[in-house]
Amino acid sequence: MSLKNSTPHTCPAWMARAFAATGGAGVALGAFGAHALKDIRSAQHIETWKTATLYLLVHAAVGLCLTLTSQSSQINQEKSLVIPVLGLQLLLFGSVIFAGALYLLVLIQLSPLGAVAPVGGLMMIAGWLVLATRLRT
Repeated sequence: MSLKNSTPHTCPAWMARAFAATGGAGVALGAFGAHALKDIRSAQHIETWKTATLYLLVHAAVGLCLTLTSQSSQINQEKSLVIPVLGLQLLLFGSVIFAGALYLLVLIQLSPLGAVAPVGGLMMIAGWLVLATRLRT
């Protein structure tokens, strides 16, 4: 996971794999929640699990698409779309922190973990704002 040859607008190679892995984890965790948790957790816990899965999957899909678009432009030496890596990093790490906190909240029922989720949420919001202000065509 070297960031050596990375500029603020050059997506590192690991980023696409990280978003793809996050998407796969979202599918697996969503299935786990739908099948394994339905009889042992409350309806509110199941809704919390669904929220975590939704945010994880949406940000994984968006991040993967933007990362692959950026890498494709770099390979073809096109200047069609400049995607700020900081925005993608905030989306990736924010979604993992947000969803992870909610998953752990449901699994181990430790309510202070609910206080961690907003940190991930703020990171996702910051990621979207970075993309909104620095995404260039």
